[in-house]
Amino acid sequence: MSNATREVIICGGGGCVASGALELVERFRTCLTGTNGSVRVRTAGCLGPCAHGPVITGQPDGIFYQGVRAEDVDEIVREHLVEGRVVERLCRRSEADGKPVPRLEDLAFFRNQTKVVLRNCGHIDPMDINDYRAAGGYEALERVLKSNSADEVIETLRV
Repeated sequence: MSNATREVIICGGGGCVASGALELVERFRTCLTGTNGSVRVRTAGCLGPCAHGPVITGQPDGIFYQGVRAEDVDEIVREHLVEGRVVERLCRRSEADGKPVPRLEDLAFFRNQTKVVLRNCGHIDPMDINDYRAAGGYEALERVLKSNSADEVIETLRV
């Protein structure tokens, strides 16, 4: 069980990985050594704005950074995670006035989206089966296996 109170979630989609996201994972983990696990670093499925990657979010405050490079990690850790100040130069800018829009929920790209199939994207680590299970993954399978005979399970799968 993690004692993390904050998370750094790094997009693990193809575009972000190609732009250096996995290097960011390692750099954050190195920079956060000694924080007694109070900050969890993990990947998530594709967050969407691939052309601006790598992208990361900070939770629980919902701060969204784009175009993050390994050399930005020390500043994010120092300013955002330690001091609580947003690193505005890494935030998306408003098309209306050019001001930084730090919160993911305030970004036009995300604001009007209603995710159905991908509702857990960005919330669970696709490489961690326990994250998937904690979000309700495999519940239907477990129900079917526990409440049906082997023949009923096979018949369900045939249909």
